[in-house]
Amino acid sequence: MVKLYSIGALTADCYEGAKADAKVVNNTFGTWVDGKFTVGAKGGFMVDTIVVGDDKYLDNVEFEAGKDLRVVNLAKVVGKKIQASPSSIVGTPQVGKYLQADADGKLKAITTKPSASDEIYFVVDEIIDFDGKGVLATIALA
Repeated sequence: MVKLYSIGALTADCYEGAKADAKVVNNTFGTWVDGKFTVGAKGGFMVDTIVVGDDKYLDNVEFEAGKDLRVVNLAKVVGKKIQASPSSIVGTPQVGKYLQADADGKLKAITTKPSASDEIYFVVDEIIDFDGKGVLATIALA
């Protein structure tokens, strides 16, 4: 699970409507082009669809292809923080190092700061207890 950490991030005009191009799990990272969300590496968008009922407590809520989604344009919330649980992280994150979306739409722990123009990444601020050893990280733009 990944979520924006502060309510202040929610006041930004950071949401876009989208359709899933394939089956997708909530809180997955990817790209948004012409209203279509695609899971993928270095994606600057995150699925953040509101889930109601008992499913809102699940870490792996899936949406079928063609489903309407709400996605966060992370470039609009640079400097804000996210919380990420271990189920959304590949590798072992380290304080002061980085996370970046991988091909599966999860956050991959990396040690080298991304440098490609307009590339979204996350700086690990601290290791927290968030459904296990999760992270609190700041959204950054290369």
